[in-house]
Amino acid sequence: MKDLLNVRENAVTAFKDHMDNLTIMKHTGYGLSLASLLVAVIIMLYFKKLHCPRNTIHLNLFLSFILRAIISFIKNGIMIEGLGFSSDVYYNEKGQLAFLPEGLHWECRMFMTIVNYIMAANYAWIFVEALYLQMLISVAVFTEKKHLHIYMLLGW
Repeated sequence: MKDLLNVRENAVTAFKDHMDNLTIMKHTGYGLSLASLLVAVIIMLYFKKLHCPRNTIHLNLFLSFILRAIISFIKNGIMIEGLGFSSDVYYNEKGQLAFLPEGLHWECRMFMTIVNYIMAANYAWIFVEALYLQMLISVAVFTEKKHLHIYMLLGW
């Protein structure tokens, strides 16, 4: 049993040792992604020849990824250890971060609702892309403009 506890403690220690590097990698990835997506959106909006239903779906997918990167930076900047806002958490006598027992914590709940909505929109737009491609492949008489509003509704 002690061996199991040692393995767990070693894993936690190893994880904590690499947490700073993982955070830097995450921020770098989100930053590069955000910059690339902004360039892609500007190009797609600038050139009128690129305006078509397929690219409208791509554009919305890109916008959902942009929102995801932005909300990730905001979340890392304002939340204490990813748990809550500074007004909602405290360090207990063991030195652990915990939620304050009193209060509704509505700001934190609202923020996390927005975070979860953006994540869900990300997956929804990936689904819409797949659905659109499936419809193009399987239905030969499919017209692009016919179902675009349905795809837009599914994505957001």
